Amino acid sequence: MKKLIPAILLFALSLNVFSETPEKQTRAEMQAQLLAEQIYQTYSGFRTDNIEISKEISHSLGLELTKEVSYKIQKGCMIDSLVLANDEEQRWMTYKATDIQYVKNIEVMFVMKSDEAYSIATHLRQILAQKGKHLVKDDHQETVFKDNTGCVLIDDRFKEVTKTEVYSLYNYEIKVLDEYLMIDFKETLPRKFEPSKRQLVFVD
Repeated sequence: MKKLIPAILLFALSLNVFSETPEKQTRAEMQAQLLAEQIYQTYSGFRTDNIEISKEISHSLGLELTKEVSYKIQKGCMIDSLVLANDEEQRWMTYKATDIQYVKNIEVMFVMKSDEAYSIATHLRQILAQKGKHLVKDDHQETVFKDNTGCVLIDDRFKEVTKTEVYSLYNYEIKVLDEYLMIDFKETLPRKFEPSKRQLVFVD
């Protein structure tokens, strides 16, 4: 059943893209939209601990798993990393997660060469905007979404509980350089926290 989930998800993505696209939209534009959806769903799988689904969806991006490492450090700290690549088509993705029980930090980097790099970036920007992400920079070559609320992390692993304020929970960067699309998504995923008492204001 688990193997059917990625296939069903990919089918749904394809159906959504091709059924709702205006007739005048070109095949290249539709493909760019589908790729943007697949990139976001791959990242979404990583951030929700559905790594196997992310691996399956990444195959549709032409990527193959080349390295996977997972090891445990003291006090329940887990570090996981993946490298997926397709050297022939010039596509690479890395995933790293540091989990210390009360909070998990992840980073996903993705680089691909495509004639539709700008179009893919545009669709990806639209997806993030629809998800309510906070846009702080947007120009022809770079788009940045950054959280402006934050939170207070609560570390109760020890006898003395400590609190640490985090001013931004995510930073999503999308860049286009010639035919290359470059993505760097970083996110802090708190498990035990309380709302921040202040809100940052970003100036574009």
